[in-house]
Amino acid sequence: MSNGEKIKFLIKYFGLNQKQLAEKIDMRETMLSRKLSSASANKLNKVDILAICNILEIQMDIFEDININNEKQIIKFLENNKKTGDEQNDFFTQDKTVLAHLTQNDGIWYFYSYPSNYPKIDVRIIKTVINDDFTTIDERYQNSGKIYIGESQTTLIKQTRNAKNLISITFDNSKIPFKMMPFTMLSKANNTTRGMLNFGFCSQTKFSENKAKEILGDIKNTQLIIKSDLVERIEYNTF
Repeated sequence: MSNGEKIKFLIKYFGLNQKQLAEKIDMRETMLSRKLSSASANKLNKVDILAICNILEIQMDIFEDININNEKQIIKFLENNKKTGDEQNDFFTQDKTVLAHLTQNDGIWYFYSYPSNYPKIDVRIIKTVINDDFTTIDERYQNSGKIYIGESQTTLIKQTRNAKNLISITFDNSKIPFKMMPFTMLSKANNTTRGMLNFGFCSQTKFSENKAKEILGDIKNTQLIIKSDLVERIEYNTF
């Protein structure tokens, strides 16, 4: 049973169609259809399969275990690996497959975003190392953190060395194998107590500031800082 045949069966098993699966993994339906065709030269690769596993919340073993080669064996595997109630409540899976992708190339990632004091600082580029024990460290600022891997997304939570504020960065697991992906970051604006939402991207490739700005685009579309008047109204109405 080919990987394409397995995916076609899984689509039916989970009550989906090819169009729905293609949308979930950000692939054109025609491209997915070609990849699933046994006659196609453009076969499914490991990145495609990992993305599908993340979306369907199944283990890669279905595709890697040579003993799982028919529909009955797939159903048996899925039934045997259903999560218990306690496991369902623990939504951080700490998936070693996802971690393996994050720790490739010595676990070095570059995080690109605009700072709150832009344009005083043009683009913030943070070099972060992700270790195989789920810990992280920023090279320049020495902010330490930890990776929390969920079913479809991963969050990196780190604490700033001096101010002891938390920074939370979230990205999709299905994008990790591409070694470049967008992220959403929650933090404090520089030298203030105001919260800030930032959109940026991380990559295992180091880009110049100009190239990073080109990819990030207009800062107006990447940043939102809580307004001081909202904080004042909250404080005024605190009893």
